[in-house]
Amino acid sequence: MYLKVLFLSFFVLLAGCAGQMKKIPASAEISAFHLKEVTVNLIFNGNEIPGDTTFASQEEFAKNFEDDLVKYLKEQNIYSASSREDVAELYITLDYTRNYTHNGKALIQPYVSHNVKVYSGDSELLSFGVSNYTTKYDYFTQFAVVTQRLAYEWDQEDEPKEIDLISKTIINDLKERIDK
Repeated sequence: MYLKVLFLSFFVLLAGCAGQMKKIPASAEISAFHLKEVTVNLIFNGNEIPGDTTFASQEEFAKNFEDDLVKYLKEQNIYSASSREDVAELYITLDYTRNYTHNGKALIQPYVSHNVKVYSGDSELLSFGVSNYTTKYDYFTQFAVVTQRLAYEWDQEDEPKEIDLISKTIINDLKERIDK
């Protein structure tokens, strides 16, 4: 019996530790965030059409991603266009695998990884990220997206929706990590 209680206590302790989210300490007194560096690694799955310019280039993709990050930082009222003492600097890296269908004219779900580092001066306040995930929409939207993908209709006009969703997810995650 004692052994069972010990094991149960151990697993409850592990579950509690695993569920804790790293947060920016309240003592850091951060009022906003400045995008210091955004790195986008656009990766292709090998089914792209060589020389095709239908889809956004690396530069266009990176600009759209950065613009969406700024949009959601502003929406949360935590954006600063410049660095100050009460403003933390964000370094965000996105690895995005653009998965073309076998004919190279439409897209299936991307594979995504991101990493966010938050600095105040030279000190790292927080680092978090998620590896190897795909975009997930709300139930009805997800059904519509999957249907479009199966019909090879999810294309260059739809990819900005993926970028927007990823940006929103990252900024919402950041906002939850502010310990106030």
